[in-house]
Amino acid sequence: MPVRMARWGRVGVVGALALGLGSGPALGQGPGDPDVRLGLRGAAELALQGADPAGPAIADWRIREERGRLWPTVTLQGRISNESLDNTSTTTQSQFGISGTIGRYGGDVVVSTNLLQFLETRPRIEAAQAEERVARLRLTQEQHERVLQTVDAYLTLAAERETLGALDALRGEQREALRRQEERLERDAIPMIEVVRARGEVLALDREVLTSRQRAAVAELRLRKLTGLSPQQRIALAFSPEQIDLGFIDAEGLEGLLGLAREGNPRLQAARAGVDRARAEAEVVESLKYPSLSLYGSVGYGHVSESNGGSFSRTGARHAVFLTLGIPLFDGGVRQAQIAQADLRVKSRAHDSRQTAEDVKTQVEQAYWAYRERQDTGELIARQVELAQEELYQATARSDGGVAPGGEPLGVLSKLARLRAELARARAEAHVRGIAVALAAGRNFLSESGASITPRPGAPGPPAPAAPERVPTREATAPSAPADDLVMTIRPGR
Repeated sequence: MPVRMARWGRVGVVGALALGLGSGPALGQGPGDPDVRLGLRGAAELALQGADPAGPAIADWRIREERGRLWPTVTLQGRISNESLDNTSTTTQSQFGISGTIGRYGGDVVVSTNLLQFLETRPRIEAAQAEERVARLRLTQEQHERVLQTVDAYLTLAAERETLGALDALRGEQREALRRQEERLERDAIPMIEVVRARGEVLALDREVLTSRQRAAVAELRLRKLTGLSPQQRIALAFSPEQIDLGFIDAEGLEGLLGLAREGNPRLQAARAGVDRARAEAEVVESLKYPSLSLYGSVGYGHVSESNGGSFSRTGARHAVFLTLGIPLFDGGVRQAQIAQADLRVKSRAHDSRQTAEDVKTQVEQAYWAYRERQDTGELIARQVELAQEELYQATARSDGGVAPGGEPLGVLSKLARLRAELARARAEAHVRGIAVALAAGRNFLSESGASITPRPGAPGPPAPAAPERVPTREATAPSAPADDLVMTIRPGR
């Protein structure tokens, strides 16, 4: 899928791809097609098209600007003038009775340079290079945030759609049980209170369905905003959360993740590059104390003519060379104040870097424990779902055998519906927290050894399309392969 970004913008783009966030790009029949099959990887690609890569580009041009200062400047100068001398004036010429005109015209090629310019330009180039690193790393951080927002919206939408599918099936069973209760009421086999309770359980499940629809609508709005898909396009998700494998988190452990973050977290790297930039800028200020040695040379051709009773003219080539030495002596304390400010900025950036390191450490720890909490919660809810299914089987058998009230299965169905919704949401949130851990740990998703996409045998996946599909983008479409059943395995490595 073509992504229109500069070379420095490809960090986040490939990072999103290497996340394995889907079996393929966003899929559809064409840009005007109302139906779009959207993989998680494709959603991340579309979202990353909204990132602005101008910051690194501006910094890159500044590096070129500073390097250009090492070269001499060459200018072409031309002049033409005509002076009149009036003997009625009080000038010295009039006192001698001189009057007339002086005319000049000519042109010169002028070359000028500061022979000691490198003393100032070298730290300027280093400061510009550090600024480019800061801009590139901030862009990477912004792209990681967009990827995480897209993952959250996509998996939330997938979880709510899965929940709605499960709730619809349970609603059918629940309404069938309610119908049987009402039939028993007509035969006076059960009291009215049993039917009232059954209707209450139906309404409770309807409320759960309404909540899930609202959550799905909000997630879809977020996903459309991030990907740029229009409201007229119906989104069919081509990925399921079970196809994400985040086993590397358990393999690395918290200490391993903290080590990765110290080396590769883009926010921390940007803070360190900010210290380098401040130091280079301090060297630039220090260079203002050095003398300047300016070389000026010109080669040209000119004509001079004078007319003051007689006439005189001269035409020919001319050249000149000047060497100027400038030594700063006194400036009212300006340079000293600039040097003091630069030193304080270095100390401030170093303090920010240390604080950022602590913040990143806290971020990784919080993301890790949030992931583990959601993962463990999902496992516990899965066991509760199994028990609720067994409870439903037993309650239905007891009800059919007349041992238990006929409305007992209705309550179990409501409980099972709630647990299935919680399970789908817990799994989706665990995957989101897992991706947050990977990003907070500074995973370099550009590395071939840092990630691989491999098939997961037996994993449920979307049906293969009948015909080749196309990738909708914000501006155009491009050919794409059909979505496959894929799982993302992130291996240690940067």
